[in-house]
Amino acid sequence: MSTNIMIPNKTAVQKLWDNIRIVKNAYDSWKFKSAGYREYGLYHSDLYNDDNAVVAEAVRRLPEHVYEARVHRMHRAMQLSRNKIILPESMWPKEDEPMQHYLEPYIKEVQKELAERAEWDKR
Repeated sequence: MSTNIMIPNKTAVQKLWDNIRIVKNAYDSWKFKSAGYREYGLYHSDLYNDDNAVVAEAVRRLPEHVYEARVHRMHRAMQLSRNKIILPESMWPKEDEPMQHYLEPYIKEVQKELAERAEWDKR
């Protein structure tokens, strides 16, 4: 019994992945641009809920100048929202700004420490 399995050549598979990557990048760009928080000058990390213990600890570990900038952005966003106005587009955060996800390393660090603590508690 012979089974004929067609294996596409590498270039066809590579083209498919390239097309998928293009569509994903276009979707990600659209999603970022349609997010309303940018209109108020907020970064993605500003949206995390401080009521979460991990996020609260990550925020506590921020350098003082980063924390103060976060508080300033949040106050400005609340004031803009209350007055029903948005920032000029030139003041909106850009998609490729490294500060978009400034809280991520701190969250990962806290999660890692909690996992280590849970591992030690098992012993």
